[in-house]
Amino acid sequence: MDVSSNYGIEAVPETPDISVLPGTRHHTLLTTNEPPEDSDTVFIQSIVSKCDARLAYLEDEISKSPDRREELEEERLSLLAYRAQNRAILSPIRRIPPEILGDIFCWTLPPILDDSNLVGSSPWLSTHISSRWRTISIAMPALWSRIVVDYTQIHERARSRGRFSSSEYHLSLMATRIQRSQKLKIHFYGSLEMDSRPQIQIFEFLMQHSPRWEELSVGLTTEIFSLLNSLHGRLPSLKRLWVQWDGMETPSDKSLDCFHAASSLVEFGVVNEFRDLPIRLPAPQLTRYELNGPWTTHERILLGAENLVEACIDIRPNLEMQSDSIIELRHLRRLYVSTPLILSVLKAHALEELAVFMDPYARPVFLDHLRGFVDRSSCPLRRVCLRGPPDAHTTTQLLKSFPSFTEFVLIITVPDEVDLIISALRLTTESIVVAPQLRSIFLGFENDNTFDCTAYLAMLKARWEASDCSLTHAALTTYGNPPLDGLTSSGLLALGREGLDLVLSENDRDSTIIQNAWMYGSSWNQ
Repeated sequence: MDVSSNYGIEAVPETPDISVLPGTRHHTLLTTNEPPEDSDTVFIQSIVSKCDARLAYLEDEISKSPDRREELEEERLSLLAYRAQNRAILSPIRRIPPEILGDIFCWTLPPILDDSNLVGSSPWLSTHISSRWRTISIAMPALWSRIVVDYTQIHERARSRGRFSSSEYHLSLMATRIQRSQKLKIHFYGSLEMDSRPQIQIFEFLMQHSPRWEELSVGLTTEIFSLLNSLHGRLPSLKRLWVQWDGMETPSDKSLDCFHAASSLVEFGVVNEFRDLPIRLPAPQLTRYELNGPWTTHERILLGAENLVEACIDIRPNLEMQSDSIIELRHLRRLYVSTPLILSVLKAHALEELAVFMDPYARPVFLDHLRGFVDRSSCPLRRVCLRGPPDAHTTTQLLKSFPSFTEFVLIITVPDEVDLIISALRLTTESIVVAPQLRSIFLGFENDNTFDCTAYLAMLKARWEASDCSLTHAALTTYGNPPLDGLTSSGLLALGREGLDLVLSENDRDSTIIQNAWMYGSSWNQ
């Protein structure tokens, strides 16, 4: 008999040697995420083929030889694991181009509020996966440019854990990040409840690199205020600025002058919960500003900021507002005002989007102020956002009076009359359709979202299906208090599947971010 036909000798696939010597190319591929070369791929494919052949034989033998089942099953499981390890080497993920992998790494960065700067989170984590990932990560300056030090959060964590983190630990990590970055995005928030010495130490360390600061979001304490003022003339790259002061007293009798000479600054925001924060700014070069404070501060900025494109004008309650002349903003496109009274002193030819807090005291004159502003400006206003306790009559009159509006946003603080507004927007055979030209209807609840979900869904569905209505976009954002019922959720999602561009959020953080954007609030420091 021909030996080649002997099943026992030639037909049985040989058992692959699953032991791999350290130091070999094969061992490197098995123990790292290094991508295989073409020659490696041929070699690994041959191993996988041998494993496949042997596994097929083992499965056949297991069914035929019950008495050897345990022995054969042990070999099969071992071989399956070895085969899986080798197939992983051929995974396309190992061949992702560096530029795409870099984009993925950037998407893994946590939100600023969650950026704990721990080595177990991004971007540090990507340096521990493989030598290739580490090389790509370290070579990406944008991945390391954001420095977040929030002593208010550090204080809260320390209270819950009963211990404080050392400054040396933070300095070590920050030094590494700064070394790997080019421009820097600094988010530093001091705490009045913690020892000021480590806060000063860290901020002074960051100040050494102030010429590289591109963004600065800072929560002031008295000590940090003084340090900031020493940076006059040392902020040539700063483009974005956010300053907040939560203390009862102003940090100094002096103004914050260090930003007046920041030649690249185009965007700033200032929030002081209790008193006006004196600050000097390069107004002519600003394209965006956001500030809460007395009208006199706003007026001084607006008179000099001829290139503004976006503004959030928040006037403190109980402060009188008056202006000797109309302030003209030729390039302004998006505007938020905390009271309709502000519209009476502005002129903006290019304004397209307007958000207004519906101050109950100014509500009776809102439409008059808006008509006067639009007539005076002759602007292409297409979007209006109303925030506050909704007033059904005023809202309906607004939509009827301005056929140029194609986007309507309603942010509700108290849901008293929201059902009446939804009813006014519904299509009926007995009445004329209110604002059929609306392409976007966005609804957001800040707290309690008790409203007629069935009527809301019916309104959207009718406008979506009507040939004489233009609805293409809708949004509903709540804090889940209470959660939407199942029928409403499924009905909204069904409209989304039909093609309606739908945003639906019942998550606190997501809803806050979305509603903040509707009012043109800063997003880069969220």
